Amino acid sequence: MQRKKFPGPDRRHLIRPGRSMQLRIESSVGYRDGSNLPTFVNLEWAGRVGHPSSYGLLGGTRARQPELRIWTSTSPFRQSLAGSADEVFWGLPAEYEEAIERTLADQASAVNVGTAAHGMVGSSNLVFMRLTTLLCRLLGAGIPTDDDDVWRLLDSCWSEK
Repeated sequence: MQRKKFPGPDRRHLIRPGRSMQLRIESSVGYRDGSNLPTFVNLEWAGRVGHPSSYGLLGGTRARQPELRIWTSTSPFRQSLAGSADEVFWGLPAEYEEAIERTLADQASAVNVGTAAHGMVGSSNLVFMRLTTLLCRLLGAGIPTDDDDVWRLLDSCWSEK
């Protein structure tokens, strides 16, 4: 019996032209379920670093039912896109977790969120609600290959009510 080879993680670092905005996407496709959809996606977004609602990191996997099980640590995330403009820590405060759970309940794709980091200054409920929406869309439909399409998808998550 021949074993399937699974591709390694795909890492993209997008920098939006003309704006101080960055997005890191790490994903992998496993094919175990017969699809070419990502089995996991990690997103790290930074807007105007150091300002409110400017940073978040969220990652998860496709699931049968939405679930939130975030690994928490008191260790800072020193390689974050926020850099020295904000102190970023692994895990989330309860208010951000509640925002994620509410957003997960409204999504078409079920996701198990297991990775998150927040900035002491730059994170907010809004950031994590929008990253949850983007995460669900990418896991449910795949990651566009064109960077402009990724930015349009991100913009659509930010413009939702």
